[in-house]
Amino acid sequence: MPDVPPRPLASFTCFTPSPSRQALAESGAKITSYHVDRVNPLRGAGVERVLPGQELWRIELPGQLAMRDAPFVGATQHLVYTDAETRHELVRISAPESGPLAVLIPIQKSSEWWSLAQDERQAYFESSAQAGHIAIGHKYAARIYRRLYHARYLAHSEWDFLTYFEFPSEEQGAFLELLSALRDPAQNPEWVFVERELEIWMTRRT
Repeated sequence: MPDVPPRPLASFTCFTPSPSRQALAESGAKITSYHVDRVNPLRGAGVERVLPGQELWRIELPGQLAMRDAPFVGATQHLVYTDAETRHELVRISAPESGPLAVLIPIQKSSEWWSLAQDERQAYFESSAQAGHIAIGHKYAARIYRRLYHARYLAHSEWDFLTYFEFPSEEQGAFLELLSALRDPAQNPEWVFVERELEIWMTRRT
């Protein structure tokens, strides 16, 4: 069987990267820097280590975390709740990274969610062909870049998922529509299981 390259793990941090940015880049890391514009706690406890006005780095490194003590860490993973047809369609239409606006949304779900069986969680994501998390996201995939990091099983992580979005300024209205739809239990029943959530709005620098 062909070798499968290790999946990138991401560290989101406001602390100066250690080792240095140059050393990280030489090791194969992808480093993106941002200015933190605002932090919006939406549900549950907020965070203390990320504040407006700070510089924040996203450091992606294949197979390992660059900064284990970063406020937010996550790992990319194959799409769990999508079938092959939907997955190929998302790959075909999904927007690339574009900037300059970026939003990081860490999420923690309730114990009730994690007590559900896999097929029960799948049913929430696919509540209908017109509604549900997958259907809502599909409507905006060509306009708004999205990257999901799984965080639940990483040491020291307080979160289950980190959802990263990036889009041009003219798509901010569409992004707010996307968030509104995702947070509406009538359109997306899965969201009733979210018990902690915040938004970190940023401007991408590099």
